[in-house]
Amino acid sequence: MKAPETEERLRAALSWCSHADELLDQVKAGDPKAARNLIFTLDNMYRGLGVRWVLALKLSQECERVAISEAWIHDHRVVRAEAGRRDTLYRWFWNANFNYYWELPVWLTVWHGTSGVGLERARRGVSWTRDRDTACWFATRYWNADRKGKPLVLKRRVWREDVRYYSNDRQENEVLGFRPGNVKVDGTPDEWFARGAAKEAENHADRMRWLTSEAAA
Repeated sequence: MKAPETEERLRAALSWCSHADELLDQVKAGDPKAARNLIFTLDNMYRGLGVRWVLALKLSQECERVAISEAWIHDHRVVRAEAGRRDTLYRWFWNANFNYYWELPVWLTVWHGTSGVGLERARRGVSWTRDRDTACWFATRYWNADRKGKPLVLKRRVWREDVRYYSNDRQENEVLGFRPGNVKVDGTPDEWFARGAAKEAENHADRMRWLTSEAAA
């Protein structure tokens, strides 16, 4: 889908927004702050489309990074759905040039938590974490929600130059790696449930501290 066609759909999605024309013009002028505001303003279902439009404009890598990361942090599923293919998603992150080499060790130990899928599919997952408890939380969280399949936590080592994105904005220590590697199952379901519950309690405590600080401000 080309930029003009995508823009037409975005304008329809922003029909409720009084400053939509101004916002889109600012993005087209290459303003990274406007790119962030665009993704934030869009309803979640259109954020992936917003990313596609920003990338189609061939703006600066900073604009591309801002749009991708803002949408990914809100809901990675809409970004993956818009990309459609694994190689397209890889190309988006590669072209945006998320370089974190200076803050990551040469080799990283990472974990991937999932449920309801087999080992081969799980090992090809792109979203990993440097925090094992976070992986346990993801593995058991979705199993608790739908009871489909079994939880699974995988462990592997990743070379930092294969990392296309790293973020701890949601306290998840997320690492994106698109090159499958050797993995091993790390732990047992009973342990994953215990560590996942501990992580959920930690997340809840963090949310309560944040709400208390906001109320006091």
